[in-house]
This record gives sequence, C-alpha cells and structure tokens, in this order.
Amino acid sequence: MSNSSRRMRLAGVDIGTLTCRLLIADLPHGGRLKEIRSERRILRLGEGVDQTKQLSVAAMDRVLQCLREWRELIDALVSMLRRLLRRAPFVMQRTVMSFSIA
Repeated sequence: MSNSSRRMRLAGVDIGTLTCRLLIADLPHGGRLKEIRSERRILRLGEGVDQTKQLSVAAMDRVLQCLREWRELIDALVSMLRRLLRRAPFVMQRTVMSFSIA
C-alpha cells in the first residue's frame, strides 16, 4: 500500500453545555477529514447551572447514557472492520478470479 492510499479512522466527541457531538471520519495521508458518520444530541448538560453553580445528576446521566451508546456504536464498527480485514485476502482472490460474492 502506498503512502498516498493510507488513511486513519478517527472518532471524536465534543461535550458542550447544550449538545454532544460525535464525529467518525477518515483522514487520508496528507489529506482532509472525510466524514463517515456524525451525530448530534441535545442533552442540556448545563441545565440549571446558572442557579445551582453545578451540574445536575440528571444532566450528567443523560450525557453518560449517550456516551455509552456511542461507545457501543464505535465498538460495533471496530468489530465489523476486523471481520472485513480477516476476509480481505479471500475477497481479493475471488475478485481477481472474477467471482462475485453475494
């Protein structure tokens, strides 16, 4: 594989006072991010902070639940990628021999 065809898959999470965002993207060698998946959830982490000067347990629970769900998504994507990589040599041989795998 040449350097120009290498890429890295990245995931980032932004936790704000109103929303949480997830970005999963590919970063080609020397290139720009290419979005694979993006999600945004309004979770209101900062709800009531002006009055209480602290995060509420309910708000933190909403964010933690979201992070658990996103972790499951990321784990599932990693698992799928590992399965595909294990099959890659077989799939490539079939492609060279003009067989279609349905």
